[in-house]
Amino acid sequence: MDKVIFFRKSNGLIIGMTTQEAGNFYPNGSSIKAIELAEKTIRLVDYPKFSNLIVMRAERHGNSVINLSSLADTVGIVEFFCDGVIYKGPGAAVFFPGGCPAIAFYDPEKNLFGLLHGGWQPMIKGIIKKFLAEWEISGGKKERTKIQFLPSICESCLIYDDPYFNSTIFPKLVELFGNKKSAKDFFTSVRKKTHFQLNFLIEHLIRRDGYNNISILPARKNCTCCGDNTYWCYRHHDNGNEKYRNAAFIIAR
Repeated sequence: MDKVIFFRKSNGLIIGMTTQEAGNFYPNGSSIKAIELAEKTIRLVDYPKFSNLIVMRAERHGNSVINLSSLADTVGIVEFFCDGVIYKGPGAAVFFPGGCPAIAFYDPEKNLFGLLHGGWQPMIKGIIKKFLAEWEISGGKKERTKIQFLPSICESCLIYDDPYFNSTIFPKLVELFGNKKSAKDFFTSVRKKTHFQLNFLIEHLIRRDGYNNISILPARKNCTCCGDNTYWCYRHHDNGNEKYRNAAFIIAR
């Protein structure tokens, strides 16, 4: 098994994610370890030099977006606790998902790049609209922007007990769409278990804002939980205090 799988590697742009073979990328609450793991990711990719390295810590599951497009001369390693980051290259952004979608954005004409944590909590807090607004402030254009979804947990594995989903997630979806009918398009209930179509929902929200150049991987083959055991997934591998994470990244030379 390769230590890294690439989903885009051309013209100085590299997008990918580490596999179980590369080891565990869980920072365990430590900034020092998070930076070390981000540097390890860069070495695995065999990237010789970077102007800046952004370490995105998404543990808070909020809707904060860090926009570094006006700080293109920033040099070195910078750590942010946020769920979305935008920057102008050259440089790299890394974060450590355990099953939630990592979504890479790039507008090659503007040399603009971004990485988004597509967890359900940031999503229902409005991070999609907020990220896209910041993207456009930075000069990103809908017709030029390309978007790559990285491997994540599929709807067959993203399951909640009906009472929890109906009391916690569904009301937030109704707020997001303004009505129950639209919210119900993104989940199914089978035997008192709700299967949440998170990737489909995120894609819908992005397309609703006019972004159409989106690449999404086949769900089952690239599921971090029920796939071929290539990636770590919190639902499959976490055990008490032992947690396992991948490293998702976008690098612009």
